[in-house]
Amino acid sequence: MAPFESEAEEARMHRWKRLQSTKIEDELKQVMGVNSQFRGVQKSAIEAVMKGISPIVVVIATGGGKSLLFMLSAWCSPGGTSIVVVPLIALRQDMKQRCEGMGITCAEWNSRRPPDTVNVVLGTDHLWRVPYMMTGMLLEMAP
Repeated sequence: MAPFESEAEEARMHRWKRLQSTKIEDELKQVMGVNSQFRGVQKSAIEAVMKGISPIVVVIATGGGKSLLFMLSAWCSPGGTSIVVVPLIALRQDMKQRCEGMGITCAEWNSRRPPDTVNVVLGTDHLWRVPYMMTGMLLEMAP
């Protein structure tokens, strides 16, 4: 294993351990307000991230809180990277603003200038050519 690979693995394990010890409901209230509660499958999806399950595919209707899944994970354990495929450029820009408003480093994918170190990378579906992937799905949530 190359030196940078062992350092990357060590950092990943550190983030994962930190995420596992997080009191996720307390973090939700800190980020979204004291009266906030998880809806639908949000909590079970975030708990799967906390357990290190990957990949995670979650299907939630429009307005059901999909964005919270990658934003809360990034908030609780900075240093990892979540890749999010977004079907519309306007939605991608909105998500970027929301991430930045929460203090989460975020970048829109640009193949000519790939982002360096950010917590969230947003791209529209035409940029990602994965044969079995569906538009709007969360590809990976790395702890």
